[in-house]
Amino acid sequence: MPNCNFTFIFLFVTFDSNYPNDEFFCAVLSGKLLTLEPYSEDRDFYKIADLLSDARVTEPMGIPVPNPYIPQLNIAKKERMESSDSGDWTIFLNENKEDEQKIFAGETGIANWNPEARIVEIFTAIHPDFYGKGFGREATAILIKHIFSHDPIVKIRTQALETNMASIKMALK
Repeated sequence: MPNCNFTFIFLFVTFDSNYPNDEFFCAVLSGKLLTLEPYSEDRDFYKIADLLSDARVTEPMGIPVPNPYIPQLNIAKKERMESSDSGDWTIFLNENKEDEQKIFAGETGIANWNPEARIVEIFTAIHPDFYGKGFGREATAILIKHIFSHDPIVKIRTQALETNMASIKMALK
């Protein structure tokens, strides 16, 4: 599968569907404030590794610092990109559209699309510099709209650590 992007509020979305195709996972998705671009290892790996090494991001998810998953991150991302059930998008602000000037704001994605069980998990992680600006909500809404465009949703349920109040508040909206 072509390279495509990921974060950590987990929404479980139920579908009547088959797996999406490469076109679905490699779409560029835009909103009012953000653009979600398919994950690119060359462009995004170190930004995402830094994001997932930041205690402000990982501690609300229950991941210790230093993040023990960082050494395996590149391998895990490659495996996810090669699977037919996952896709990751890097989140950029719409302020600067030029590649070298794009402002990285986080990552979002789909994991474990399972049409037999009628469930897909989505996740979003926002850089702490952009907390409280509605970017997590917008990125999640853009991704859910993209999922809706592929298949109608039957049911949505969400999961977050009880101590992660920002994720809980976003999920309730």
